[in-house]
Amino acid sequence: MNVKQFSLFVLAALLGAGIAIGAFVSFVPQVEQESAVQAPQRLQVANTAQTNVPFDFVDAAAKTTPAVVHIRSTVSRKSRDSEMENPFEFFFGNPGGGGQRSGTGSGVLIAQDGYIITNNHVIENASEIEVTLSDQREFKAKL
Repeated sequence: MNVKQFSLFVLAALLGAGIAIGAFVSFVPQVEQESAVQAPQRLQVANTAQTNVPFDFVDAAAKTTPAVVHIRSTVSRKSRDSEMENPFEFFFGNPGGGGQRSGTGSGVLIAQDGYIITNNHVIENASEIEVTLSDQREFKAKL
C-alpha cells in the first residue's frame, strides 16, 4: 500500500466516524443527567398504622436472615446412560469421575416444623439433601 492509498484509507475512516457521530448526536435524544445524590425516598408499608415510614434495610435483614438456609444436594448416578442426557458429558466425560454429582443453592424456612422452599434445580433428583441454617447448624433433609 503506497502513501496515497493509505491517506485515502485514513480519510475514509475519519469521514465515516464523523458521519456516525453526527447521526448519533442528531437521532438519539439527550437525557438530562440526574444528581448523583438524591433525597431518600419514602415507601408505603402495607398493614401498618403509620404511612410514609422510611424503609430500614438493616432491620429487615436482621428479621429475615435466620429464615434463609443453604442447601447442598447430592445426585447419585445410576448408570453411564445418564451422560447421554448432558451433551457436555457425552463429549468430554465426567472430569470429577465417580457416581455422584453435588450442587448448592439457597432456600427459605416457611414453617416452624422445618418446611423449606427452594428452586427445583437445587434438589431435583437428589439422593441426599443437607441444610445449613444461618447459625451454622446442619440437618439432613428429605424431599
